[in-house]
Amino acid sequence: MLTRSLVRKFDETALLGRVLCLLGITYAVSGFTQTVLQHGLVLIPLGVFSGIANALLSSLVSKVVDPALRGGQLGISAALGA
Repeated sequence: MLTRSLVRKFDETALLGRVLCLLGITYAVSGFTQTVLQHGLVLIPLGVFSGIANALLSSLVSKVVDPALRGGQLGISAALGA
């Protein structure tokens, strides 16, 4: 639901770039956490941004790949994302 509303406002490719930048920042911040509470609070945006990135990647893969090969490419994409 969140991804769908974001895609309506932004282009998928630009949105993916922004989400990946935010993921990088979140990973960098997680290295400086000192308590379990801080680390737990950093994991919340990490999960949200990761979920958005996975949905965007699946969408972009399905648009770029030939329809006959779409299932295999989505399977490979899901396996690499796991």
